[in-house]
Amino acid sequence: MKIRTQFRILITGILLLPFLVIVFIGVIDYYRSSDRSVVPGYEEVSAISATPIDRTSWKRLSDFLSRKPARNDYVILDQDMVVLHSTLPEFPQRSRITDRMLASTIRDGDEKYLFQFDKPGMKGDSDLVVMTRVLRKHHRAPDPIIFFFRTMLIVLASLFVFAGAMTVFIARSIAASVTLLEESTRRIAEGELDLEINVRGSNEITSLNSSLNRMRLALKEEQARKSRFIMGITHDLKTPLALIKGYAEAITDGIADSPDSIARSLGIVCSKVDQLEGMIDDLIGFIKMDTGEWRQHLETRPIAPYLRSFARRVGEDANLLGRNFTCEILVDDSAVVRFDEGLLRRALENIVNNAIRYTHEGGKICMLATESPGTVTVAIRDDGPGIPAEDLPRIFELFFRGNSSRREEGMGLGLSIVKTIVAAHDWKIEAASPPGGGASFTLVMTRDA
Repeated sequence: MKIRTQFRILITGILLLPFLVIVFIGVIDYYRSSDRSVVPGYEEVSAISATPIDRTSWKRLSDFLSRKPARNDYVILDQDMVVLHSTLPEFPQRSRITDRMLASTIRDGDEKYLFQFDKPGMKGDSDLVVMTRVLRKHHRAPDPIIFFFRTMLIVLASLFVFAGAMTVFIARSIAASVTLLEESTRRIAEGELDLEINVRGSNEITSLNSSLNRMRLALKEEQARKSRFIMGITHDLKTPLALIKGYAEAITDGIADSPDSIARSLGIVCSKVDQLEGMIDDLIGFIKMDTGEWRQHLETRPIAPYLRSFARRVGEDANLLGRNFTCEILVDDSAVVRFDEGLLRRALENIVNNAIRYTHEGGKICMLATESPGTVTVAIRDDGPGIPAEDLPRIFELFFRGNSSRREEGMGLGLSIVKTIVAAHDWKIEAASPPGGGASFTLVMTRDA
């Protein structure tokens, strides 16, 4: 049961319990007061009395007696002092009593009982008398103050019992859940990421069970990701370092002794140093994306001028490398997007550089920017070898290298960085490889209102 529901029950009970207790006491008193005397029928008493009894008069007497509590004793006498009905053992039915007997009974019970004689509304020749005997302690009317304080005491006792029971129940529920969660989170904090949290119950605290399990799995995945990251870096950095070391040793040991061989070895060393520098830049960029430092440089600005400037710069590089680069910006200058200039440039450069790398000399690269309500779309296409269908779902994964020649170089960080930048801006990117060959990357940016 939810903690909120438990407290609602507690508050509702505190508000309703006094009313329910008072109603309960009233019902009990009503049923107690409803325990009335049983009056014999007209035919029964007519058969006993020697004097005729008027039916209407007996009806009035019956109504009179039916309103008296059953704890009272009474005797019905006719005018000949014959007992027509009695609840007193000393005056049995059909017996005849004398004034002396009545006086003796009253005198003997005077200290304990009160006696009352009534002759309620008789008609005709009927002359019936009702003697009622009441215990003196029952004769007193209940004190309203005592009744009030008794009722309040019962109400307070009921409230105390109910509130105490609910408080203990809620406290035990919370304490049990918190204890189990505290133990589980402590073990997770100590590194037991394979520990599945399984806290029973249905309150808000135990509902954290699924959230903590998701957090545990995310930490486990992050730990595995970091391990893969370190292993990938180690593996990718070893190759250029081994080559640099090998050619440096060749020069040092005199294996490369001619000016041409030394120059060629130094050229290879320089190219591998450049490769290492590019790898390190990729690593630094990836780490910065993970730390979230880029969020400090977000700006809302027109996207069309930025895309035209980017296209001019990368177009010159592509043409210099013998690629045919074309660009069409179909976006109005009023369209604004919130983005980090450096990160967006890095993402677009990674895509364009991939296209330049995996197209042959004279190949075509096309960049098309369009707008629609709420979005700006940038599509970059090339006519290179394309991406195998089995590699497309994993093309943006960290360190992923498919069988295609498009993934033959680098550490597998380029498109991972693109995906990270896009996701960080809450944008979308898709990769496709049309049947006719080539690759297509479509970036969908959200326009700022």
